[in-house]
Amino acid sequence: MGIVVFRLLLDINYVEIVNNIFNSSGFYNQMTILSYIISWVVLLCFIPCVIKLYDSERIFFSNVVSFLFLKSFVPATSLMAFLSMPLEFFCLFLIYWVIFFSAINFTKPFRILGGISKKDSLFYLYFILVSLLLVIVYVSWKYTGFRLNFSLLNVYELRDEESEWNLPGIFKYLLPIADTILPVLLMYFWNKKNYIIVLAIVLGILLNFSLGGHKSIIFKLFLCILGYYFYTSNKIALFSWFFNIICLFSLLEYRIFGSFFICSFIVRRVLFLPAQINYMYYDFFSIHEKDMFRQSFLRHFGFVSPYDIPIPKIIGANYMNNPETNVNNGLFSDAYYNLGFIGVFIFPIVIMFFIKTLDLGTRGVATRLLILPIIVSASILSGASFMSGLLTNGLLLLLFILFVLPKTNKI
Repeated sequence: MGIVVFRLLLDINYVEIVNNIFNSSGFYNQMTILSYIISWVVLLCFIPCVIKLYDSERIFFSNVVSFLFLKSFVPATSLMAFLSMPLEFFCLFLIYWVIFFSAINFTKPFRILGGISKKDSLFYLYFILVSLLLVIVYVSWKYTGFRLNFSLLNVYELRDEESEWNLPGIFKYLLPIADTILPVLLMYFWNKKNYIIVLAIVLGILLNFSLGGHKSIIFKLFLCILGYYFYTSNKIALFSWFFNIICLFSLLEYRIFGSFFICSFIVRRVLFLPAQINYMYYDFFSIHEKDMFRQSFLRHFGFVSPYDIPIPKIIGANYMNNPETNVNNGLFSDAYYNLGFIGVFIFPIVIMFFIKTLDLGTRGVATRLLILPIIVSASILSGASFMSGLLTNGLLLLLFILFVLPKTNKI
């Protein structure tokens, strides 16, 4: 029921706000009765695949897959109703998701660590924690003089200042990873009542936020705290109602106040835009050479991409008239621009395998510690290329931490 209501609210948001305000950005209303019926048939055919996950004992797995479905698939079906799209794109997109859900039945996770002792687990955790904190402290000392910033009003000034720093490459890699890892470790040590370490992590998070004013750092911290106190394994069905509340508030804001802040920054940007970007990637790479990971890990082995400019900026230049815009996207877009038709068959299996491997690492981890890894994993997989998510956005390190977290049977 929640998924159906979500789709209805998306459709209303699109017709009343997105199409009217953002028509110039390609959000047209080309709906026909046939396209609307087909879009609903497609959605209704997939809903049973998600409903089956509601009673799953694999908490992390079922939540990540459900979140991906709500964030990436449901808005795409709404866009199918209103935008005229090539039949080939429509079919390839559906094939991707059919294989994605089918892969639930035949992919097996891979245990990256087995039989690790509690002593070794704690050693790895402390090593990662100390390494991240030392990086933050060093960067804070060298570039800001241990600045502590508690305001959200000057974040763009801090971000401009940060962009001028010539940070070593390893620091550019570790600082964004700390955004996700530190809140998880914070709640783990809070649960263990190790308040001295908790205090050190809180200070590290504040220093990290004060570097560039990235609001996602504070958001992830609060998300982790809320998850610790309020999230339980039977809350999976509430994801759709969470999106429903956002869509409803978007409509109320527009009808009562005439403004569209919620729609612009959440409904359009988080839900509809990634679905539109899928088509942008298809449209460009259906007539241009596929990259085949040559802008990714293969460049380190001497392979040269046919594109001198980062692919997200190519999409930004061609479809958003801004060559400085990084138009990143994951899942279908990632599969198609790297391997084309073949990628549509291979990538969903790889993604499902990785989600199951992450899930294996969470077995025995207290449920209250999982909300941030769930949201972050789903957001990265849907919003960035898979290889970038693994290396640059920290999914690989998150996977390692989930496996080394000391396990308990308490939920």
